[in-house]
Parts: sequence; C-alpha cells; structure tokens
Amino acid sequence: MAKKDFLKTKFVNKLMLFNVFDIDEFVLNVIEDIKKGNNGLNAFEVSSAKRYSYELCRVGENEMQKDEISTEDYLYRKENFDDTMYFYSELNYIDFEKEFPTEELYQWYGNEWLYDVHYNKYFFPEVKKWINVAEGDGSKKIRIRDIFNLLRRSNFALKNIETNWNEIKPIHEIQKAVIDIHINFTDLMIESIIKYYNYIFPNFLEIEKENEKEDKEDKKDKKLPIKRHSDYFKDNFYISFKIYTEKHIIEQYVDYSYLFQRMKFEKMIYEIKHKEFAKWLLENKFINEKTMEKINESGFRSLNKSESGQRMNNFNNLFGI
Repeated sequence: MAKKDFLKTKFVNKLMLFNVFDIDEFVLNVIEDIKKGNNGLNAFEVSSAKRYSYELCRVGENEMQKDEISTEDYLYRKENFDDTMYFYSELNYIDFEKEFPTEELYQWYGNEWLYDVHYNKYFFPEVKKWINVAEGDGSKKIRIRDIFNLLRRSNFALKNIETNWNEIKPIHEIQKAVIDIHINFTDLMIESIIKYYNYIFPNFLEIEKENEKEDKEDKKDKKLPIKRHSDYFKDNFYISFKIYTEKHIIEQYVDYSYLFQRMKFEKMIYEIKHKEFAKWLLENKFINEKTMEKINESGFRSLNKSESGQRMNNFNNLFGI
C-alpha cells in the first residue's frame, strides 16, 4: 500500500482526531453504531443527535444574522477561508446528552479496544506491515517518522484543545470522554512504535525518544493553563464581543469597562475578576499597557459610570437585545 494511501485511508482518519469537528464526528459514528447495535452498547435513545453548521452574516452596521449551512459548505469555508470567526459547526449535545452512554463509552473504548483490538489485531499490526514492506532502511525510516508525527500531532492537538483559539465552544463532557480515549490510543501507539523499532533503528529513534522526554518536561514546567476565550465567554458571545471591539472601541478604558460590565450583567460571560480579564485582553492585544495599568489601579468602571446612550445602542444592536 502506498504511503499516501495508507495515511489517508478512512481507517486511519477515523482514529486521528485533531479538533472539535473530528471529535464530534467520532460521537456521531458511535451513535450510528448504537442505532445499528454494532458496538456492544445498550440501545440508548440518541436519535435526536444531529450536526448543525452556521454562518454569521452581517445584515446591518451593528447586526449579525445566523444562517444554517450544510456541513459540506462549512468544511469548504474552513478549508478555504482564513477567518473562521464567522462560521462554526456543532452537535446539539443538549438534546441527547442525558441519554448518551458516556460511562459505557469509557468501558467499550478501554483496554480491550486499545490492546486486543488496535495493538494486537488492527492499527499497530497494519502500521508495522506498512513500514516493513517499504524498500530499504531509508524508506522505512521515512514511514516511521510520518506515522509517528501524525500520532504526535493528534496527541498534541487533543491535549491542548482547550487552549486552541480556533475552537469556540466549551468542551462538553461527552467530548472530554472522546478526548481521553484517543489520547490513551495515541500515547500507546507512540510508545509501541518507539519500543518496537528501537532495536532496528536505535540511533534514529533516540531522537524521537528525546522529543518525548522534552514534551514531558515541558508539561512539568507549565505553571498555569493558557486561557482561551471559551473560559470567559458563554455560548458564542465571543464572536459578538470581537466584532464590537473592532467597531466600537474608541476610549479603551471606559469602552472596555462598559463592555465587560454589560456582558457580565447580561450573563454572557462567566464570573471573573477584573484584573484576570484585563490580563487576557492585554495578552491578546485588545488593550495596551497604559489601559492595563489603569485597570490594575482602579479596576473597570461600574456599569452606571461607563454607560452612555451610544454605547448602549451599539451593544443592543450588535448583541440582539
């Protein structure tokens, strides 16, 4: 099997998850198996599960309209447009989360799935077969590196998905279960490849083992997790926040004071301290050092002291109030 063909087969692609869309596709596949009775899970009522994709369109100076689009259109936009802020895709977890067998999922995709299915029968044997049929040590090393890097990319993406700025929605408990399952899978396969081929190409794989060691040391050195916008903004209010900042911020201190206090009042953001939110604004280049110093000294202004007719109108129009 050609290198390109193997890495891009449905068999490999279903196991390599990189983002929330991939995670949701795995959930949909599980749901299809539940409906067909293929995966040993009980017959849970999850027929309401569905993917919805949307495009946000500007319909006025301060107004946005959400239009449903097909999954194919969403994937096309994601592939061909740099700014993903104006379209997104999600599952309707709220409609089926109570009926979804999350605990059973952990059991079904546990050690039996990892070791009996993919280590002994399917994924790892197929990887070894694909590598071993390559002609010459050079070609074998290329294939080892390619599959190794693919696994590491998936592993890294899943472990850091909550800090990925391209992922707007907070991570749902069902999605977290899928993430855990696939991190366990990629961890096992990375370790297995290193151990198996270490005896054949010890010098070559020493580099990869060093990379693994550095990754573990980097994790130990991390003091605090990087905050992403879904840690602060509920639902998709970050999108409206971003548009507001692009259109209506003139005096940073007072304008951001109003925006912060108003979103807090409307329960569009989670409970957060002034200085923590200001630090996030600074790190993401919404405010400058001078504004940050002012907030450190006095905090944001109250809603009453920062409100004006213009700010209120701008907010109401953009946020649809």
